Amino acid sequence: VKKPVPAGPSIVPRPAKIEVGSGSFQIGPKTSIVLDSQSADAQGVGEFLAAKLRRSTGYPLDIRPAAGQISRDAILLRTGDRLSKLGNEGYQLSASRNGVKIEAAAPAGLFYGVQTLLQLLPAEVEGSGKVEGVTWSIPIVKIEARPRFIWRGVHLDVGRHFFPKEFI
Repeated sequence: VKKPVPAGPSIVPRPAKIEVGSGSFQIGPKTSIVLDSQSADAQGVGEFLAAKLRRSTGYPLDIRPAAGQISRDAILLRTGDRLSKLGNEGYQLSASRNGVKIEAAAPAGLFYGVQTLLQLLPAEVEGSGKVEGVTWSIPIVKIEARPRFIWRGVHLDVGRHFFPKEFI
């Protein structure tokens, strides 16, 4: 039985829940990445996101720890036990006009949330250098995702089909 495809952005793999609002959040020169986690792995995820966005946008995107009130114009990466029901690879992503918040129980979930965030941005984010004339906006969404199965992989039916070495 096929599930109906939800309206809104196309995200792979399809999230468990997605709500799309109107409007967008725009990444600009004053946008920062805020870490609310003590994990070195979460720091690595923040640095990965900053490097990816710096290359395409040319914005400084400083990384800083969360200190009390989260400011506007920020991408917040937070880990905590509150989302343990989603497992280590699950996450919640919410984007508003003020910023983006990615929350997960573990750094692996933050990483997958960042991958979804990158899919919400214009495709030019995957470029190898600074791209001019692009509005770096993220639609207002609320996403909750977790792996549907506990395994990841591919099944090759080598009993009925021959796969050349280049394919594999």
